[in-house]
Amino acid sequence: MTTKEKLLEAASKIIITRGIGSLTLETVALEAGVSKGGLLYHFPNKEELIVGLNLYSLERFRNSIKLEMEAGKNYVEAYAEATLNDLFHSEYLGIDASVLAASENHITVLEKWNEECNRFTEELKKEGIPFELGMSLRLACDGLWYSKMFGIGELNEEEQRRIISFLLKQIREESL
Repeated sequence: MTTKEKLLEAASKIIITRGIGSLTLETVALEAGVSKGGLLYHFPNKEELIVGLNLYSLERFRNSIKLEMEAGKNYVEAYAEATLNDLFHSEYLGIDASVLAASENHITVLEKWNEECNRFTEELKKEGIPFELGMSLRLACDGLWYSKMFGIGELNEEEQRRIISFLLKQIREESL
C-alpha cells in the first residue's frame, strides 16, 4: 500500500469511526503513522484530502464495475451488481456519505461524479439498451444507495435485489 493509500484509508477510518468532524490533517497523519510533512506532500490541505477521498470512492466503484465486467456482465449489469455490492458492504457507505456531504462546495469533485453518470449513459447507447429502461436502472441504483447511505426508507437486501433483478429482466427482454 502506498503512503497516499495509507492516508486515504486512515481518513476513511476516522470518518467511519469518529465522524467527519474529527477529520483533521493531524489525526489522519497520526492514524496513518505518517509525518505531517508526509501527509502535506500528498494533500496540502483538508480540501485536497476531501477531493482525494471522493476520487478514491469513485475509483473503488469503477473497479467494482470492472471486476463484474471481467466476470462476463455487460456494463449496465456490472453497474447494478457493483451498486448491490456497495449496499451490502456498508463500511464504505459511511465514508461515501460523509465525503459527498463535505463535497457540496467542490465543483470539480461533483464534476467527476457527473462524468460517471455520463459514462453510464454512453454505455447504454453502446449496448443498445433503451434509454428509459437503462436510466430507470441507474436511478434505482442511485436511490437504493442514497436510501441506505442516509438511512431513509431502507429496504432489506432481498427487496433491493428484487428491484434490480426486475429492472435487469426488463432490460434483457427489451434488448432481445
